[in-house]
Amino acid sequence: MRALVFLSVSLLVSESGLASARPADGTDISELARPDATMTSPAEQAITQEPADDVVQAVRSRLTESYKASAASDDVEAARAFYARARHPLWIRGSEWSPRAIAVIGELKRADDWGLDASAFDIPVLAPASGDEIADTAALADAELKLSLAALWYARDARGGRISDPAGQLSAYIDRAPQLRPPLRVLSELAAASAPDRYLRGLNPQYVQFEKLRRRYVAMRDGDSTSSPNVPEDGPTIVAGTLHPDVAVIRERLRVPAASEPELYDDELVAVIEDFQRLHGLAADGVIGPRTRRALNGQGGVSQQSILANMEEWRWMPEDLGGIYVWVNVPEFVVRVVKDGKVIHTAPVVVGKTATPTPIFSKDLKTIYFRPRWYIPDSIKANEIWPRLRRGGARGYQILRNGQPISSGSVNWSRADVRNYVVFQPPGPGNALGLVKFTFPNKHSVYMHDTPSKGLFSSSVRAFSHGCIRVKDPDQLAKVLLSIDQGTMPDTVDELMQSGPDNNAIELGEHIPVHITYFTAWADENGEIATAPDIYGHEKRISLALQGQWGEIDKTAPAAVAYAGPSVSDWGGDAPKFFSPASSSAAPRGNTANDIFRRGFGN
Repeated sequence: MRALVFLSVSLLVSESGLASARPADGTDISELARPDATMTSPAEQAITQEPADDVVQAVRSRLTESYKASAASDDVEAARAFYARARHPLWIRGSEWSPRAIAVIGELKRADDWGLDASAFDIPVLAPASGDEIADTAALADAELKLSLAALWYARDARGGRISDPAGQLSAYIDRAPQLRPPLRVLSELAAASAPDRYLRGLNPQYVQFEKLRRRYVAMRDGDSTSSPNVPEDGPTIVAGTLHPDVAVIRERLRVPAASEPELYDDELVAVIEDFQRLHGLAADGVIGPRTRRALNGQGGVSQQSILANMEEWRWMPEDLGGIYVWVNVPEFVVRVVKDGKVIHTAPVVVGKTATPTPIFSKDLKTIYFRPRWYIPDSIKANEIWPRLRRGGARGYQILRNGQPISSGSVNWSRADVRNYVVFQPPGPGNALGLVKFTFPNKHSVYMHDTPSKGLFSSSVRAFSHGCIRVKDPDQLAKVLLSIDQGTMPDTVDELMQSGPDNNAIELGEHIPVHITYFTAWADENGEIATAPDIYGHEKRISLALQGQWGEIDKTAPAAVAYAGPSVSDWGGDAPKFFSPASSSAAPRGNTANDIFRRGFGN
């Protein structure tokens, strides 16, 4: 039997920061089995002439079409295919469990250590031999099959299968799916693994962030309530050079020893605080005010339930995040660029309002546009622009019909369907998208962009947009990405933004994934668990699902907006009754271009 090849997977954070290739010392996740995808499974091997073991034949007999089990139907089908080719039991040796079986049973019983529910697995008990050969063979076959199905159940749950369809079961705005491994492949790899218990552990997420959450969960479960001291949130504003008792508390919380006086806010601690503020989307001015104090106490309210919900989300993430990737964490209101496991750029972002949430998904960044046009979504055209066009006003916008510019006055807007026309805002200082946008084609029509409304970045809770992601200092993000992708110099980016061609599309050559996530608990650069509010209720939905309270989940997305324009017969075509929730907006009030932008995009 071929030896397994152990593969490492890319990790999200470093030992000292939020992105590293390996976990801190002491974790065993880098040692977990990672099978070779090219390994030949027993189901793919040629059938030998050796007759099957009596136990295997009994397992085959049990796996008839009428076989009933609590396992998933495709797990049963995988077992049927596996044992149809097997010649010897996977778990039974003689009339007892093999050492491999004992190891797997031990791992199933320790499933709680990985945020799973050990009680969910039907672990068989092997009774002593009775002397009745037929009865004993049937009992051994039953135990063999049940242990295989229990292992497959573990594999399914470890890969996120407890919530098989997040978009359908929780919210349409969670566009994720469990990273399930085909069950026949799991059985084949278990059969080939020299340490099947390690193989099972290796099916859990291999990210450092997951491991740090897991360790915190196990510590809390086992009664370890120790944590860093909380910083008083009603204390004074502290600036460099200040002597104050709160400084000593902050040092202890951030694990920054004092060179001399613990209560002195010295230059070394100022630099650490600036990094902390930058990491948490705050103004990196080194001033310890109310928002910084609250952020420093981020882990104070974390619960085991919250940690479990966030661990579950990691089971839905792609195994390979990418050597270079963009990470937007919506509840945190922060975007990061990660290269070779290290965070190389961080910036605050504005995300969707609770009525128009930013969807959670991953796609590849394709194009960066400088001095972009803003093409108006159908819902805003119908609910904002169309009423103005009927009144004879469309200042600040241009209209195309069949690719050709037209005058708004040449159309009878009381009868025309505005969705049949392209309406856009030309590039310029007041353009809703600012001077740059970052596109990663997706069904949600969501992207990242600049904004003329810079003041919103000063808010601590930045949920103002219509679903798209607005980036503070997007020129810096563009410089980082284009430097990596094309070696573009910073001055060139400045020129493209300020005086370059309009709607200038720069195609990226590198594979740069964009991961839009919803983590309300994560490990910060000091290894502490930081938290953010559950602004969209996704954490609550996940927690209810894990507790089996499916009927309590409110998965109703914000209501789609009905098109209030002319009837279908007025334009002779088939008009959709509703528009996508991701591009809907409230009824218009006011009549300026900026009013429309604020209503449509949250400014």
